[in-house]
Amino acid sequence: FNNDQFEFYKKLVTLRKNNPVLSSGDIEFILAEGKTLAYKRFDQNDEIIVFINLETEPATLALEEGKTYKELLSGNDNYSNSITLEPMTAAVLLLVR
Repeated sequence: FNNDQFEFYKKLVTLRKNNPVLSSGDIEFILAEGKTLAYKRFDQNDEIIVFINLETEPATLALEEGKTYKELLSGNDNYSNSITLEPMTAAVLLLVR
């Protein structure tokens, strides 16, 4: 049993429960290139970007100018111009209003 993986999945379930836009919002794919994927879920109230990097090199995603996003997996970082992910990582970004 992998406890770290279990805790990560619990965090994902909690994020989904606390952010209904992840399951019921409109979807727009931003980037799908190689093993890198970014998409946006949004409605009239919220906007969340999910960015996944399964490549062996870091990947960068440009964010919309004038918008700031809070990273929900760590809860520690805000991003406003771009985000760079290390290989085999992901970010869930909530638009700060």
